[in-house]
Amino acid sequence: MTLVFLLAFIGLIALIVYSSLHVPGKIVKAAIHVLGGLAGLWLTNLLLNVVGVTIPINTFTVVFVAVAGFPGVVALAVLQFLGI
Repeated sequence: MTLVFLLAFIGLIALIVYSSLHVPGKIVKAAIHVLGGLAGLWLTNLLLNVVGVTIPINTFTVVFVAVAGFPGVVALAVLQFLGI
């Protein structure tokens, strides 16, 4: 699973470089949004594991973060801290 998120992070970096060199279309912008959420979920989960808090990564979490982007990751982490 970590390899999948790592590939999403590498894809995100590639799309950001592409969009900085060209005028990005709507599909590229949407892909950056989705991959940003997934990479943010992965990085946030890794950082929270240091303090012993984990975010359950299931289908709902991945879909929520893909739609909401990185702010969804922050909201999910806050809800996890609150125990909801």
